[in-house]
Amino acid sequence: MKDESKKFAIDPISGMISVAGKLDREDKDTYDVTVYAGSPGALEQGSSARVTISISDVNDNPPRPLGGDKVEVVLCDNRHDKGQILYPSIKFSDPDSESNGAPFKFYSTDDDNYKHFEIINNNDGSANLRTVHKGYSSSIREYKLPFIVEDNGRPKLNASYTITVRACQCTDDGEELCDVIALTGALPFEMLLVILAVVVLLLVFVVVLITVRRRRHNRAELLLKASISSSEDDVRENIITYNEEGGGEEDTAAFDLSALQRDYCSSSSGSQVKHRLDFSSPPSTKVSTVPPYVPNLNGVSPDIRDFIIDRKSAEDQDDAKLAFDSLQIYAYEGEGSDAGSLSSLASGSDDSEQNYDYLRDWGPRFDRLANIYGSGRPQLSDGETRTPSPANSHLSSRGTMGRRKTAL
Repeated sequence: MKDESKKFAIDPISGMISVAGKLDREDKDTYDVTVYAGSPGALEQGSSARVTISISDVNDNPPRPLGGDKVEVVLCDNRHDKGQILYPSIKFSDPDSESNGAPFKFYSTDDDNYKHFEIINNNDGSANLRTVHKGYSSSIREYKLPFIVEDNGRPKLNASYTITVRACQCTDDGEELCDVIALTGALPFEMLLVILAVVVLLLVFVVVLITVRRRRHNRAELLLKASISSSEDDVRENIITYNEEGGGEEDTAAFDLSALQRDYCSSSSGSQVKHRLDFSSPPSTKVSTVPPYVPNLNGVSPDIRDFIIDRKSAEDQDDAKLAFDSLQIYAYEGEGSDAGSLSSLASGSDDSEQNYDYLRDWGPRFDRLANIYGSGRPQLSDGETRTPSPANSHLSSRGTMGRRKTAL
């Protein structure tokens, strides 16, 4: 016997052909062999015959999905109608004979996702998924549904597979846009963590870089200032305590308080005030003269406002005025008495003689004063004590004498 496949063997006595190797109908269902017959010593005078061997089918293969074991369908999540048919259809084939193949049967499992979908058998070796309610969560982009498919052979064989449902946007024509969504959709959680970690590291690096550059810049400025500054520019702060007013912040020496006061009745030629002009150089003084105040003896009340304006104008026009703000104090006696003021502050000079004869016109109450200070004053003996001179007395007429202080 001639057998190229070497799957068969023949008994030389009985001529029985037997199987000598593994056979699979799904691989090859027909084999051709050549059988020779003749006398044992004269085979060349014998005859030959071609034998065709057909392999009968046995149901040994379950149904298989076309296109491989990966089964995927698309859910158009922008369509909210109930009973939406998901495409493409799930198609299966069986490598066995037709009697052991279609029609197939499809069974769902007890998976929770089947509350959203159901399997429809098309009775042509294919099936489809159909939605069972309206509206699906946009946050869920994928569903996994295990199912069972069974053939029609004897014995019946079945197999389990998983359908992957992808939620995608679809056009009005039913064209799915899953590839676009995959590019623009949400990233996996692990990828988000990696991106977040990279961003945090970049921010930390930028902050450290800015801090280092700022410190270097400040250090460079300090070194530049230190190199430019000389020993004379070195700052030394001294705290000097003194209990005197005025003088300003630049004057740390004792300040002459007489510069802040002006007496308008101190002398006939005016009061003398010392001014400090230069605080950086050794102390020097300059004497300025302020016109004396002349009391009003004509019985007319003075205008205090004009008095203050005149004094302010005189101070502003003074060339030797102080180089800082100060408090000016003016002594004003007040007027209004018919006889005028008796105060010695209005005297032009300490040694001047005045005529007090007008005291005799004031009545009996002033006779004693008229006798003492009048031109006809009595001569005192050596044992008597002289009454103090007017320069050391402060008398006033009927309550009109007073002191007013005006601050500019």
